[in-house]
Amino acid sequence: MESNLPVKSLIRLNWLAASVGCLYVFFYSIPDQTVTKVSVSFTAMAGCGLLFSGYVNLYLLKFYRRKYATRRAWYNLARFFISFAVSAVFHLSIIPLFALLAGVNWSYEHYRIIPSVIAHTAVSNLLIMLLQNTIVLQYDKSSAELELSKLTVSNAEAANLLLRQQIHPHFLFNALNTLKALYKKGPSEGEEYLVRLANFLRASVSNHSSRIATVKDELELYVSYLEMQRIRFGSALVCEIDIHDPKRLSYFMPSFSLQPLLENAIKHNEVTEENPLTVILKQEGDWITVSNNLQHKRVKENSEGYGLANLAERYRLWSGDEVLIAKAEHFFSVSLKILPDEHCNNRG
Repeated sequence: MESNLPVKSLIRLNWLAASVGCLYVFFYSIPDQTVTKVSVSFTAMAGCGLLFSGYVNLYLLKFYRRKYATRRAWYNLARFFISFAVSAVFHLSIIPLFALLAGVNWSYEHYRIIPSVIAHTAVSNLLIMLLQNTIVLQYDKSSAELELSKLTVSNAEAANLLLRQQIHPHFLFNALNTLKALYKKGPSEGEEYLVRLANFLRASVSNHSSRIATVKDELELYVSYLEMQRIRFGSALVCEIDIHDPKRLSYFMPSFSLQPLLENAIKHNEVTEENPLTVILKQEGDWITVSNNLQHKRVKENSEGYGLANLAERYRLWSGDEVLIAKAEHFFSVSLKILPDEHCNNRG
């Protein structure tokens, strides 16, 4: 169907081919550089013939594309012979008309010109068909690349959604375990934690539908989660935030990028009054780094392995950037690149 063909481009090609053919015949048929009725008449005839051949090929192309969902090896051959036969009949039928316009007595007994007309028709049809096929192939290639790009984006969106859906159950599991522990210590601490948890969930749900967020929004979630954890750990949890360039607050990053890093640090390290856990969030240029001192727990908690792997995959899907992880004997850090535009993409 027409929507599967660059019809306008093919029509322009038909007219271009007719124009070029007219110029060629016109200059070739001028005897002694003199324009005559014969040269003008046969130039017009050549243009009409080429235009007719182009439209016959275009119609056949549309017909076969509509009838067959996939390209068939034989239909180019069928197109050529059908268009050649129809165009040859057309050329032979209009010769008397243009001969009359040129003032030439014409009779089909002038058989010697007929092979020339047939050869001209065959060559012009072949060239037009090849040019049309070239345009169609280029169009199909561009359409396929566009469709592939759309599928790639859709696949990335689906993968990103799946990854984001892993975050909330993972977080809630940890939060409910914390709430249970706090209620054992005292109802007042548990109730305060529950209020802050509700506020945090309200803020997180409002951003749940978006796969990206501003640095400012991510920091607000980070601080909100930090306040929840301070109810639990008090002075055993030391956190510093160093954002020295306010302009970077309007930059973008995948949603729920910062809070899981703080959660991860608390989950895998001892947090006690004797050995406080220090977590530093620092912005340097287009990077935000969350680092902490290492003091591994003697008894490790069960982990599904979603944390950093989830974050790294979401960054890769969004921008193509890698999450930089550095680990030393007493130090661990994760660096995330922030981008000035939500549609920025560092992939080649």
